[in-house]
Amino acid sequence: MKAKNILLSALVLILLSVIIFIAMSIKWEKVEQEIGLSSEAASSPLLVASELVKLKGKTLTTLDSKYKLVENNQLQLPIQSSLILDEASLKEYESLDVRTLDWVTQGGHLIYVLSPRHEMLINALANFQQMTGVVPSLVDGNKRRNNILVTPTANLEIEYAKEKAKIYTPYQYQFEQCSGTKYSVKIPIKDEADEGTKPEQDSEKDSEQEQVNQDITLICEMQYGEGYITFIPSIDPISNMGIKHLDHGAYLYWLIGSNQDLYYLPSLVAPSWLYALWQWSWLFVVLTISSIAGLIWHLVVRDGRGITPIEDKQTPFSIHIEASGHFMFSNNHQAEVKQSLINDLNKKLEAKIPHFKYLELNKQIEALAKLTNLEPQIIEKLLTSEIPQDSAEKIKFIKLFRTLRKSL
Repeated sequence: MKAKNILLSALVLILLSVIIFIAMSIKWEKVEQEIGLSSEAASSPLLVASELVKLKGKTLTTLDSKYKLVENNQLQLPIQSSLILDEASLKEYESLDVRTLDWVTQGGHLIYVLSPRHEMLINALANFQQMTGVVPSLVDGNKRRNNILVTPTANLEIEYAKEKAKIYTPYQYQFEQCSGTKYSVKIPIKDEADEGTKPEQDSEKDSEQEQVNQDITLICEMQYGEGYITFIPSIDPISNMGIKHLDHGAYLYWLIGSNQDLYYLPSLVAPSWLYALWQWSWLFVVLTISSIAGLIWHLVVRDGRGITPIEDKQTPFSIHIEASGHFMFSNNHQAEVKQSLINDLNKKLEAKIPHFKYLELNKQIEALAKLTNLEPQIIEKLLTSEIPQDSAEKIKFIKLFRTLRKSL
């Protein structure tokens, strides 16, 4: 027994030694993988930017209430500061466009950011566009960043600290009628003026000639009174997931300029889920609504039941008998009802008394009296009398016939 225990202990020791040796031989590598934003970063899109500006001794403050911004019909911000303004907030704050431009006129710096819901805000933005003269216009093609983890290809260059900084800004609109400094990108567009007039064999040869480059203004910086306004198409480059790519940190410093304080006024109204779904795929929304409408139309009652049931409903035979009786009596067919009862009685007795219906009346009465123990007078009345017209007598007559039938 001792030898067996010693052997088992030795095997366990050897096994543990092998496991320890293998574990120490493996070269462990720690890999950090991005899985998304923290809850704090998800609720504050410029959290990283606020930490970045601290390195320059500057501050970034998010304004989450209109009472922190507007008081006594004036913008409560320092003149020598910058304000990042989501244009959707112009609809949420009364007369904010006028108050903001008054503040800019005195020397403030406004960073005007286009909203993803720009097309829904046309009426609310009309006054601001009229006062500044800058009008966003839709550009063919959606230039949104598809993967926020992949570094995009730069589409703009700016100069910061005497060096070129490359940035990528998603855009759906360009800024027209910009009277200040323009930062543009060239995009190829197809000249469709003569489309359809050239022979088909020349279409491929002339395709390059039909391609022309168009300058579209993605950033517009203009003087306005004592201050200035910077129009940008998206806040994505300086957001938590965008600022780590390319030279977007330099882009943030370029936007602030020499000002020490930066304020951010986001839109406090989130877009509806239906609008977000429409932006993702309008065709999916249309097909879904059409399918639901078709289903409702198919199920509602129109000229009868919308759907004919496949299963057959079985009605008890007694209900048929009752309905037939009501019909016969209401149409004065008592004789036919009486004859039907006699025929049913004859069929029932045929097995017990062959040729019962051909017997004389007195013999039928005698045979039924023996089988049912009913009085012969009652049986004779049932066989020879007509069904009474009076309701009470009629019910009594039918009950007696039922008793006779059950006795058999």
